[in-house]
Amino acid sequence: MTAVTKAVVDPAQNCVIGVEILLNDPKASLDVANAAGADFIRTDYFVDPMSRPEYGEFHIDPESIIQYRSDIGADHILIMERTITQSAARATQHKADALIISGDATGDAPVTIDLDNARVGAGVPVIIGSGLDSDNASMLLNHCDGAIVGTALMKDKVVNAGNVKALLKSIERLKS
Repeated sequence: MTAVTKAVVDPAQNCVIGVEILLNDPKASLDVANAAGADFIRTDYFVDPMSRPEYGEFHIDPESIIQYRSDIGADHILIMERTITQSAARATQHKADALIISGDATGDAPVTIDLDNARVGAGVPVIIGSGLDSDNASMLLNHCDGAIVGTALMKDKVVNAGNVKALLKSIERLKS
């Protein structure tokens, strides 16, 4: 793989070249990219769990991949994962009933472009998985089919009637 990648990299002076070793071996991809002078690797599963019936669960450990990249002196090589659009398409191909798009952490809202990208060709509902609240409901709900709401309804770890009413009021404004 290193020889093949290098044979592509050498004549492609003004092109960005990447490599992916399947089935999901980002460390091997980094080794090949580093040795061949490639610019990036692609990994189908960087942070999301993965399993295959014939192989079982795959070990997903983004921290060790980042550390490995540093250990081999390859910090200049970009790590790219599939797009939300690609993940959404795969999920629906495998008969997912809905897609949940979340922000970066509990309580963080997703960005509207991620919601829109997930909807492209999805054919199933796109649901906000975190971060919907009374302040952003009018903006976000136009980009999805529903939302899971938890943190925004809480105050001091208990459901707060004022927060619930504020969210419902925001939603009611959308209906009119």
